[in-house]
Amino acid sequence: MPRLLLALTLGLTLAACDFEQVIELDVPPYEPRLVLGGFPTPDSVFTVRVGRSASALTPTDFDPLALVVDDARLALFDADGTFLDSLYQSSPFYDDFPTPGVYRSLSGLRPEPGRSYTLRVDAPGLPSVRATTRLPEPITFAVRVDGVAEDVPGRGRIARVVVTVPDPPGPQAYALGIQQTVRFQDGTSYVQPLPFSSVDQVLRESFDRLDVAVDIDVDIDQGQRTFYGRALLRDATFAGTTRQIPLDLVIFDTGSAERDPVVVTLAVLDDDYVRYQQTLALQDINGDNPFAEPVRIHSNVEGGLGVFAGYAGSSVVVDIE
Repeated sequence: MPRLLLALTLGLTLAACDFEQVIELDVPPYEPRLVLGGFPTPDSVFTVRVGRSASALTPTDFDPLALVVDDARLALFDADGTFLDSLYQSSPFYDDFPTPGVYRSLSGLRPEPGRSYTLRVDAPGLPSVRATTRLPEPITFAVRVDGVAEDVPGRGRIARVVVTVPDPPGPQAYALGIQQTVRFQDGTSYVQPLPFSSVDQVLRESFDRLDVAVDIDVDIDQGQRTFYGRALLRDATFAGTTRQIPLDLVIFDTGSAERDPVVVTLAVLDDDYVRYQQTLALQDINGDNPFAEPVRIHSNVEGGLGVFAGYAGSSVVVDIE
């Protein structure tokens, strides 16, 4: 009722206002900038997507492909400024058919954990940009199986595993994921992400929840258990020490198909990567809310927009019978 009265009062007030006054704004011409998207990881060669920014006044029927930059020059340097490699437009599968706006190291250069890299990008008619990132060092962690619990009707079984995370000094953010390869008799296979839950309150399900207080009281026994496809966590509660995280893992029933051992992956995330993903998630949440505070997407690109930041992970193979 109070909201209804406020809405009626606001409506009557606006109805009494004079909206016939026209204010002309002298909007300067928009100057586009280069936009980068690169998430280096030791698991793949250097790959960066390049585009150009557009004005907020761009018509809604604007073709997004017009923002692709396919004539850029990308150069990669190490921490002391030594040239390492150039990146060119190329398809990951067929080099004769390059993917517009996607540039890769054709020499196969992969990022190394613990090293810093600087990317410089030039394109005709646009200011040059540069971005620097340092890949985190992966950590060695352990996983043990505490047994197989109850069957899940129509789905499979629940297995209890414990992930032991030895946290190095300094603030860290992590991403935890679990998967299993399923192989069929005809020779085909696919990688199946395995959902899991936990009573440990350090886990978060999305980047916009990553920095919510870690001491939230979650009543596990009242059906509020969260199942994760990927879990995020900060080391705020165990910085510099070791954390044992119990997980209840769903092992799906695949019939006659064979299952490979379970693979548990723990990735250490670069801070620029985390801040970019956080602001991207918050912008998506607030996008349809006209009363929400505007969210500025985090960028570490000097002279332009976007992000050049990555992560480094390690895996443990677990045989659950």
